[in-house]
Amino acid sequence: MDKKRKRPVDSQENLVQILEFLPVAVAVADLEGNILFINRAFEQTFGYAHAETPTMLDWCQQVCPDPAYCETVIETWKDDITASKSSKQASPLRIRRIITRDKRELEVELSVKAVQNQLVIVFNDATEEVKQLARFPSENPNPVLRIRQDGVVLYANRAGDNVLRAWKYKVGEVVPDAQRDLVVTTLDSNKDHTIEIEVDQRSFSLTFVPVTEYNYVNVYGLDITERVRSEAEWRRAEQALREKTEEIEKFFSSALDLLCIANTDGYFERLNLEWEKVLGYRQEELEGQRFMDFVHPDDVEATLEAVSQLDAQNEILNFTNRYRCKDGSYRWIEWRSCPMGRKIYAAARDVTEHQQAANTLAQERLLLRTVIDNLPDAIYAKDLQARKTLANRTDLNNIGVTSEDEVLGKTDYELFPHDVAARFNADDHQVLRTGQPILNREEVLVNRKGRRIWQLTSKLPLKDPDGQVIGLVGIGRDITERVRAEKERKQAEQALRDSETRYLSLIHISEPTRPY
Repeated sequence: MDKKRKRPVDSQENLVQILEFLPVAVAVADLEGNILFINRAFEQTFGYAHAETPTMLDWCQQVCPDPAYCETVIETWKDDITASKSSKQASPLRIRRIITRDKRELEVELSVKAVQNQLVIVFNDATEEVKQLARFPSENPNPVLRIRQDGVVLYANRAGDNVLRAWKYKVGEVVPDAQRDLVVTTLDSNKDHTIEIEVDQRSFSLTFVPVTEYNYVNVYGLDITERVRSEAEWRRAEQALREKTEEIEKFFSSALDLLCIANTDGYFERLNLEWEKVLGYRQEELEGQRFMDFVHPDDVEATLEAVSQLDAQNEILNFTNRYRCKDGSYRWIEWRSCPMGRKIYAAARDVTEHQQAANTLAQERLLLRTVIDNLPDAIYAKDLQARKTLANRTDLNNIGVTSEDEVLGKTDYELFPHDVAARFNADDHQVLRTGQPILNREEVLVNRKGRRIWQLTSKLPLKDPDGQVIGLVGIGRDITERVRAEKERKQAEQALRDSETRYLSLIHISEPTRPY
């Protein structure tokens, strides 16, 4: 008798038995997300019984306590359900961070497949694998990704999620073409490749590291924002420095002054072209040479003292010395020098013509002063306040002093008796006010020693090139002897007249009266 074939186990029961003994966590749900079954591995992995997680929503809220992250998981879950129902294929593997009942944090690889209007959800504990993959703790602030050869993102840590959002992709989706091509290139070449990206106004470098035995790459990100900013600031600073250097070079080469960089050891380091025009040497004949070798022997001591002051970090302004030209002549150079450590930065100018003019003027002033001091007349000058600004020897002698310093800046009230000073001061201010001279006025000068001098005085207005009165010049000629002689002459004439009168009177008395 034929043996009856054993009735096959109901397919649903068969599936349940198979799932029950799988080593990975499995849940079966309907299309609305109500959980119909969980296996032993599910309870052991997450610590929740079936009654505690009646729906996938409940399960998500239990294992994803962070509301924002939970919402992301749920949205992805819904997308996976839709994709699985339409394609009849398992959803891509996704790695999620799960908190178990006993507060363990797991990285779980999850996929969904629709089977006979039901959903089979497989959970694989990938915690150790992810730790090995990431190289860094999961809370690492830098992005960590894993991307399959076909461009599907298998894993992203929190920072990696930000990168994916910038690319407008999620875990389980295919990355943009450029990144997918880089994944292929990395695997084909078995060499690391690095790119730089911008995410939320921060800069990251992403290094694609091949894992050829599994046909995926690990992507390790590094926040390089500060480095990029520093490099950008450096480039800006470098550009600014380049522009400033060009500006300085242009100024250095086109300046009409003599520009110089030297050191306190006494050597020229750099000079502009004006030196060639002034001294006749080419720049290369001066640069690197001891500048003291060009200084006039009579100016060496003063120049060494100036260098000593610069070495002590003191500025030197308006210092003048003579430099030897290539033809053996000397030019007067006036310096303004500023030390900075061992460097001396100086601007100078050729003041030879000015110095020669000053020397000529000084000689002319000396000549004029010699003439003035040796004139027999008193010569003096006064400012607008009638204060003495010049007095020659005769004027000093008339006042009764021996040094010009005793009278400069003083008014007549400080030099003469009050009544004499008042008369002189009135004449001074008349000339200063009207601009009209007083000429050849005879007057008596009485100094503080009581000495009386007759003078023939003239006071002339002193005017600037614009015709404005800026003071006066006085000339006093001593006419004391002439006045005395005039007085004696007049006295003699009067005596003669008196004698003549007496003589005529005597003749008249002695002459007899004639009868008629």
